[in-house]
Amino acid sequence: LTSVRGQHRIVAGVVDAGLSSLATFIVGFYATRNLEPAILGAYALAFSVFVLAGLISAMLVFTPTEIAAVDYPRGQQLQLLRQSLKRGSMVSLIAAVVTSSWILIAPAELDRAALAALVVSGAGAAFVSPLQDHLRRMLHLAHESWRSVTVAIVQIIATLVAIVALAGLGLDAAIVPFGALIVANVTSLSVGLLLTSRDLLAPTTEAPVSRERLLRSGRPLLAVGLIPSVSMFVVSWLVTSIAGSATLGYVHAARIVSQPVAVVQKGLGSVLGPRTTRAASHRDHAALSRVTRLFAGLIIIAGALWMAAVAIPAPWNVMSEILPLAYVVPGLVAAAIIAATIQSLSVARRYEVYGAAKETSAA
Repeated sequence: LTSVRGQHRIVAGVVDAGLSSLATFIVGFYATRNLEPAILGAYALAFSVFVLAGLISAMLVFTPTEIAAVDYPRGQQLQLLRQSLKRGSMVSLIAAVVTSSWILIAPAELDRAALAALVVSGAGAAFVSPLQDHLRRMLHLAHESWRSVTVAIVQIIATLVAIVALAGLGLDAAIVPFGALIVANVTSLSVGLLLTSRDLLAPTTEAPVSRERLLRSGRPLLAVGLIPSVSMFVVSWLVTSIAGSATLGYVHAARIVSQPVAVVQKGLGSVLGPRTTRAASHRDHAALSRVTRLFAGLIIIAGALWMAAVAIPAPWNVMSEILPLAYVVPGLVAAAIIAATIQSLSVARRYEVYGAAKETSAA
């Protein structure tokens, strides 16, 4: 029975990650289909800032809370949201505002009106998105994975409705992708808080996570998040400056096509990540080996299958018809899938060092 429940949680984790990532895919699909290549490149640059800003609150507050929550008794974990959402929202707001200063170094060739729309809407999305992600991950930790799936379903519906509504208002197309993410995340976060209201209001006998513990884990974790995120922004900026914004648009389109590999990694991480952290924390080497092998095996299978399905514009590949910009540069989609697979394989090791309280090693 325990094994069956564990398998159900794995399925729920992958479904949840797929649905939540589908929201990002939908807005990326809209951007790829409706923005000119140069404006799409500006969107890709803004998206790299969106990821960077979101990771600051995630690594300083949310992930350390989730690591600590693994050792809390079942039934006492969701109460931690009362504190983590309050702390994280302040950090997320500051991060969104500060990172908006990237407009000062944006390449001069970019359309200024579209750029302003991307900066403002991207900052709003960067503020609210980490809060919703944290809520869903905490639901997985508390073995309430199907509640998280419900939140993700709401996010998908809200994304679709928001895109239709914003596009129907005749707004600049550049504001629609991040604008839809703002609406979707606010709506799904509200539903998630409603679904967890009983747990949030329940009394707890456990001590809250101290600020010292957050900082002890958060400082090295921030480096873990910032290194790849800053690299992503710098590379995006360099591509735009050297090769032009349209080229970055092609790269972003290829990255969208490769996204299913990251979806599998995110879903497995939601469910298997806490198991890896717990096994490392308890020094259960047998359990740790089982979980990491399962994680790596499923990632490799996902990468290989997706490579065979969409790497080249073959007759069976519908993605080449749906997102033709991704295939303008031959081999770009294959490179994106390989990169996503390699990056995903490193995640299991990261969960392991978290559980062993060696966050500095992860950095």
